[in-house]
Amino acid sequence: MAKNKLKSPKKRKGLNKKRSSKPPRDIVINYSSGNIFSLFFFTIIGIIPGFFFVWDAFQGVYVDVGMLSLSLICFAAPIAFFYFKSKKQTYTFSQERLEIIEQKGKKITIYPFDNVIGYYDYEFNYGSSEGERLLLKTETELLSFSSNDYYSYPSLKHFAKANFDKLNPNVYRKYYWKRRLPFLILIVVIIMTGIPYGEKNAIKIRSTPITFLEKPILHRNTGRSGNSGNYYTWEFKVKEYPEFIFKLPKKKTNVDLKRFSKNSKIGILVEENILEMKLLKTKEPTFRLKHFSWENVFVKGLKLVE
Repeated sequence: MAKNKLKSPKKRKGLNKKRSSKPPRDIVINYSSGNIFSLFFFTIIGIIPGFFFVWDAFQGVYVDVGMLSLSLICFAAPIAFFYFKSKKQTYTFSQERLEIIEQKGKKITIYPFDNVIGYYDYEFNYGSSEGERLLLKTETELLSFSSNDYYSYPSLKHFAKANFDKLNPNVYRKYYWKRRLPFLILIVVIIMTGIPYGEKNAIKIRSTPITFLEKPILHRNTGRSGNSGNYYTWEFKVKEYPEFIFKLPKKKTNVDLKRFSKNSKIGILVEENILEMKLLKTKEPTFRLKHFSWENVFVKGLKLVE
């Protein structure tokens, strides 16, 4: 139930002057287009790598869902662009009619002042953007106004403080999580898609002989490993399975692959399901294997051959 109306009769009295006097000035809050242009710039930047991820996702035998997920994140930028563009609204706080008039395109919504429960304002700092936000809670909606998005924000803030009660911070917390819920769901879906289901048995490692198709290459990957801040990975291709790229973290072997060259032979240790489903193709590969980095084979170790 709405417990808060316009504060005191003293405040309302100021909104009901004599008829001979000028009507109270309306407060008009227009959505600023400045952030639309900046979002458009970031949209273009986001779209470009998105196309590369899509192209890469379809280069293998199977569609790479991981790459498609990355492209989805990149293409989320234009979705946000159109969302913010469609969000362009005008709010009129009519002190004569005692109502908030929301106009979005041809759609007009009226919120009487008597239906306003209260307001909550706070400062935010997202690194690249900082400012203030004011939440106005009615009996049916939660209206949000950012100092970066709306002209006349100071007038709105002054009006809200003068006429409505300040609400509990829980209003902000609910608003915060409601805005982030779609992104959290997207992240959970992406993570869950890559998790294998079913009963997890002990991983079996098997050895198989291979012949180097070319000299192994040692790559340095930036990351946190030990004190150096970098870790190294051996990459090589083999004659027996030329469609795959074999990867072996340097820390998992004491064998120096620099002394090996084309046509050199060695044994590699891989998971049994990788050997059977990817290399030997004696079993049907799982969805996760087919659609997440199918072209890569992660080696667990090496075994020297006589």
